[in-house]
Amino acid sequence: MIDLEEYHKFNEAVDKYPDSIKPVIYILGLMAELGEFCNMYKKVFRDHGGQLDKRQKAYGLELGDIEWYFERLAASMGFSLEEIITMNMEKLQSRKDRNKIHGEGDFR
Repeated sequence: MIDLEEYHKFNEAVDKYPDSIKPVIYILGLMAELGEFCNMYKKVFRDHGGQLDKRQKAYGLELGDIEWYFERLAASMGFSLEEIITMNMEKLQSRKDRNKIHGEGDFR
């Protein structure tokens, strides 16, 4: 299993974007990779009746690209993945405790 800090350090080592444009690159890259994944997944319904086909590894590779851009964006904003995950779990637990899982808005 990969340690999140080890993953962060690896990403820093392979990230070659200029500092001045990193956040923009991360946001655009994240959206582009999400689009690629959505297009691949759309084809599951178009071509395979909604059943995941033998391209399972390809889906995982696209999710990895999404995760890379997400981690880089979080880091550029001063967050570790652990902090993001912890905040999200706390938010969802609060919603569950208050019976507010369903509905709209971030601060319900």
